[in-house]
Amino acid sequence: MGAPVQTVIIRSYSPKAKEDAVRQFVVNLLQERVQMMAVFSYEPWDEMVFQDIVATIRFRDKTEGWLEASAGHVCITDHSKSAFWFRGPARR
Repeated sequence: MGAPVQTVIIRSYSPKAKEDAVRQFVVNLLQERVQMMAVFSYEPWDEMVFQDIVATIRFRDKTEGWLEASAGHVCITDHSKSAFWFRGPARR
């Protein structure tokens, strides 16, 4: 991510989701190692996706990025504000 993450603020999530499950999903997602071959600097899929989880990522130097996840699609910005898309685990 380019810098240590201090806080993740979950802004919204699907009304069908349980708070603890969303929290655990985000923790697992941030700890997961994504193969560089599977990371894109653009949105590579053409199917429509709805935001299931929206979160703000606050780094130790108070810089902020964001995370959006839905049905295995993830978009995240790093410390330099570069956006990356990849297919992550689907939230359960």
